Amino acid sequence: MKKLIFVCIAMAALFSSCNNNNKSGTGTKDKEEKTVTDKSSGSMTGTYKTTEVGQPMQFTLKEDSTGFEIYHGENRPFTWAMKEGKIYFKYNGEPHEWELPIDVEKGEIHYASLVYKKE
Repeated sequence: MKKLIFVCIAMAALFSSCNNNNKSGTGTKDKEEKTVTDKSSGSMTGTYKTTEVGQPMQFTLKEDSTGFEIYHGENRPFTWAMKEGKIYFKYNGEPHEWELPIDVEKGEIHYASLVYKKE
């Protein structure tokens, strides 16, 4: 039920953003989708952290649709977009798009078996 409510809120925000951006003629679909926000956290952008085998792990999503993952000490930059209520990202220089399940309400990213918490 929470996911359905989030999707409804996200869609309402998306349509509102589309109408505002289309009036100016400068909006693009990716920019409109990434502006979806939630009342509790304000935005999906920010830094999410966890640890794996004692190693700090991190995803950072920036407002400009860029970000990076810190994976076992390696900084891996990527670009991202919001689609269908999920974050999709591509590491720089790689063709494959990855899904990043995000729970904006809880401030969590679930990636494989890890749960990243928003700072």
